[in-house]
Amino acid sequence: MERRLAAVLFADVVGYTSLMGADEAGTLRRITDLHAGFIEPLIDAHHGRVVKRMGDGWLVEFASVVDAVTCAVSWQSGMAEQEKDARDDKRIAFRIGIHLGDVIVEGSDIHGDGVNLAARLESLARPGGICLSDDAYRQVKGKTDADFEDLGEQNLKNVAEPVRVFLARTDLEADDPAIVAEQPSRASDKPAIAVLPFTNMSGDPGQEYFSDGITEEIITQLTQFRSLSVIARNSSFRYKDQAVRVQDAAQELGVEFLVEGSVRKAGNRVRVTAQLVDGKTGRHVWAQRYDREMEDVFAVQDEVSQTIVATIAGHIDEVAVQRAKQKPPQNMNAYDYFLRGLSLYRMHYDRPLVEAKELFKKSIELDGSFARARAYFALAVFVRVYYAYSGTADLEEALDQANMAVALDNSEPEAHAALGLISFTVGEDRDGLASLRRAVTLNPHDPELAQALGFILTYAGEPEEAARWLQAAIHLNPFPSNAHVAYGISLYLAKRYEEAAEALEGWTRWGQCYWAAAMAQLGHIEDANLAAQRFIEAFQSDYKDRDERPPDVNEIVQFESDFFRRQSDRDHFLDGLRKAGLSL
Repeated sequence: MERRLAAVLFADVVGYTSLMGADEAGTLRRITDLHAGFIEPLIDAHHGRVVKRMGDGWLVEFASVVDAVTCAVSWQSGMAEQEKDARDDKRIAFRIGIHLGDVIVEGSDIHGDGVNLAARLESLARPGGICLSDDAYRQVKGKTDADFEDLGEQNLKNVAEPVRVFLARTDLEADDPAIVAEQPSRASDKPAIAVLPFTNMSGDPGQEYFSDGITEEIITQLTQFRSLSVIARNSSFRYKDQAVRVQDAAQELGVEFLVEGSVRKAGNRVRVTAQLVDGKTGRHVWAQRYDREMEDVFAVQDEVSQTIVATIAGHIDEVAVQRAKQKPPQNMNAYDYFLRGLSLYRMHYDRPLVEAKELFKKSIELDGSFARARAYFALAVFVRVYYAYSGTADLEEALDQANMAVALDNSEPEAHAALGLISFTVGEDRDGLASLRRAVTLNPHDPELAQALGFILTYAGEPEEAARWLQAAIHLNPFPSNAHVAYGISLYLAKRYEEAAEALEGWTRWGQCYWAAAMAQLGHIEDANLAAQRFIEAFQSDYKDRDERPPDVNEIVQFESDFFRRQSDRDHFLDGLRKAGLSL
């Protein structure tokens, strides 16, 4: 087997399917003319070799990375000039990926990881853009006219390790809505974040290890959130001990958000402050202070880091959603549709869930490989079924989507969570719990995953273990969430009624239902009666604008009791509601 080191360029036509659908003969003719009259002469002039054409793709080999990049820049600038007057639905644009790596030579063909990486990098580029691997960037830095933006480490499909990616900034990337709408959801669509080194305010250089450790832990834990693009430690630590304006650092690192903070140790106590900053405006999105005893320094480091990470991830998600809402519909791509759907999904009411499903569906239509959109489509169906807004027949489609999400990206935690929740609901208990445990293994710092596992363990007959997972979810995200309700339910099933009543007080719907049961078990019958009645009224009010008949109390309660796997838990649940005054 012959091998050699090569600079590999992979180019692809953006929106090729739509172009062919609109004018098959004309598109083929134009691409053939471009190849003969522009692309092949350009490659020859830069000492490259066209290995092969694949319909809408070109695989090109160069001996020099500098030649490959200068060729790519000329390619994109030439196309921008040629297509500037073309109609939106006729315009041809390219994405280009470049990698320096080992290739396997077979006759005139090349293949192997070097080729695969170039193809994956191409999928990250915007229309008219060029993406390079770290290996290619090191060889070309300072040797061309292009500026480069560090996109940080990216998880590429079918590539085992994250790859650091650089975007060649040529100011030629297309903003045409017709082209952008064809774009799949790329890793670079995800909000990008960098963690600046936390400042040691202790006055003791010997404590530097602790502030550096906090920073590194936050970076490591943030990378487990697949919804974020996280800049590597090497890039962010170059700002250590430097006074830097956050907007300048954000621009240099190519990120939307920065995390900064400080550590002050005094005696046996430590104070950690952290801020999440919008890189464009310099505005603080979130800030928090943590005061802890230093009895176990590394346990403190881990606890503070976990809390910061979970809170930051939630705030970034919310900012990204708000930005997506501000985009006009004709400029939205798969990721924007997904974000809008996510904001509606989290309301957990019938109409928003239906709208969320439609937005996730549009996202999938634009990018069939977007595993997270498929996962949340499945989750939206599951939540509607759980709240009795729809029947269990809808779970078949949701299960298909969840399975497809896992097949597309086996490292996507939400895909495993969706598969686990739905598998359990349709009676595949062992598979459901296994999928949920896999989800929390992939990202143990996501409170929503810990909540999902605790939720299912509650119904599986393991309320004490469920309570531990739900406590972990609340610790990671102390703000009000459904984890508090699920925690209260687990405590009720564990017969810890006073704790359950305290956890559930003030919540609506199922929270109010179980609060009524807990209060009844404690002998507070009058309060329990009022809460039980409010629970039924709130549930039935969701149907006032619908043609369907609202379910009666027995249907609602029966639906919930069917989730329990142990007969003793069903009896315990019904006993509390009967004591609360419901006729069942």
